[in-house]
Amino acid sequence: MRRTAVALALSLVIALSLLPGAASAAPAERGRERAPIWVATYNMFREMPARAARRDIRELAARPRLDIIGWQEMWGRDKALHRLRKHGWATWVPSGEARQDPISWRRSEFELVETEIYLAHRAATLKRHRKDVPRKFFNRVTLRHRATGRVLSVFNNHVIPTIESQGQGRPGHPVRPRIRWAQQHWDRLESAIARAPGQPIVLGDFNVDAFVDLEVRHPAMMFAQLRDTLRSSWQVLGGNDAVALTHPGTGRHIDYVMVGRRALRRDVLVPTRQVVIDGLRSDHRPLAVKVQVRAKKRG
Repeated sequence: MRRTAVALALSLVIALSLLPGAASAAPAERGRERAPIWVATYNMFREMPARAARRDIRELAARPRLDIIGWQEMWGRDKALHRLRKHGWATWVPSGEARQDPISWRRSEFELVETEIYLAHRAATLKRHRKDVPRKFFNRVTLRHRATGRVLSVFNNHVIPTIESQGQGRPGHPVRPRIRWAQQHWDRLESAIARAPGQPIVLGDFNVDAFVDLEVRHPAMMFAQLRDTLRSSWQVLGGNDAVALTHPGTGRHIDYVMVGRRALRRDVLVPTRQVVIDGLRSDHRPLAVKVQVRAKKRG
């Protein structure tokens, strides 16, 4: 009798698996293995009036899709960022000079693991050039994504300006000697990514036009320097003229959301959509990218 009952149970399982609609259960389960997050970067012009800056912070953070925001040029705006907490956000504002590039995230979506500040390069005075090179930092927050269990290390950057010869007859070529400090920033970013936990997401204003750089591929410029480590949404999704400029004043796409090359190749982090947001008040426009995150295997 026991053998007969087992046989009947197995027959029932097989029969149910052959019913219409049973096969559709597998794709549904695969769908639950991924969860989207929206990641944005926004350079708020340092000279913006305080009231306009506060409005931009509130309006960008109020967009329901956004989950992580990397901010640049945020001197003196700590209070406005911390007020976002009552709307479900947490913000890490680093200390000292690094405080101009804070990072915000939705508390319902992420748990904070750790933070870190990195020196990108020291200050320098350059002869026969119109601007000195300021000291620069970049910042990292490491977050655990509640929906997938993935640990994400988010790096926020603001690379020094005037490293690319736009408008000088040679777009996509470096301005020497300032490019040396940008290269040092990129080198130290790569080293930081290699040591950071989890999967990298890199944000910021890199002051290099994405599409000109991809076309020219000058060996001293950003694509050539970072191609073994990172892939930007511009590379994955394309766009060019179909996507609005992130820096209309110079006619360029210079703001980036990037994922680790290995994470993309392994289908762990995959950019699937990008939007340049209008209606705010800075000289930059925010870039927001939808990234599909594959769930971490349990056990």
